[in-house]
Amino acid sequence: MPTPKPLQRSACHCTKYCSAECQKIAWKQKNPPHSEFVPASVFKTAHKKECARLKRLVDETPDVQNVLEQFPWARRESDGTFCYDLALAMLGLLGRGREFGWWTQEIFRIADYKYDGLTPPTAGDWGKNLLESKLYGDRDGWKLPDAEIPWLDLTDRQKPSFPPSFEHNWKSYYDWRGLPLSSPACLLLHWPLSVYRLLYLLGFVPDNLHTGSRMKLLVYCIGVEVRSICIAFRPTPMNFFNL
Repeated sequence: MPTPKPLQRSACHCTKYCSAECQKIAWKQKNPPHSEFVPASVFKTAHKKECARLKRLVDETPDVQNVLEQFPWARRESDGTFCYDLALAMLGLLGRGREFGWWTQEIFRIADYKYDGLTPPTAGDWGKNLLESKLYGDRDGWKLPDAEIPWLDLTDRQKPSFPPSFEHNWKSYYDWRGLPLSSPACLLLHWPLSVYRLLYLLGFVPDNLHTGSRMKLLVYCIGVEVRSICIAFRPTPMNFFNL
């Protein structure tokens, strides 16, 4: 029988249940009663396998919120979460198609097709933007004011110091790139910069690029036919200024 007040898991303080019965069942199985009323990802595994991970996420929440709140465009909801789609919508960057540049979400929101009447993408659609004769430039890709763009074309602009001198946080990185915190570029840059951080931790980003033996990194691209459309590709050599 449902309780007057939702029950919260005492260990992780994350998941809530309508009754003690549902709480007990969810601990051992992945589809407890009433799970059809919540997103499938919530109960995709038994809670006993997820509780420790969820607790870590809850413990890290204040740090994540501190990162978020340094940006003037950021909005924290009443439950403490950040709604990515709402932030993009408020900035006029939410949508699909070429007019949204690198922000387009056209292949990652397949569930939306059943609501807007569009035809879901087929295998031939993956990465098709990369086959067009004209690729995105900085302005076409970012759709931001010039001052808020992390430019790849630095021909007529002051180049950041090299080797990179920023600390591994957004404020330092923005200062290094000469970006104001009003720029939402971090919402896309977190992908390449996460890779950069991993390479740094693995020792592939030496402080002095002219010392040390050459290192080799083997990368397995899983599901590349889907992800390739999001690559901010430019027909120029990759370097640290692409970050």
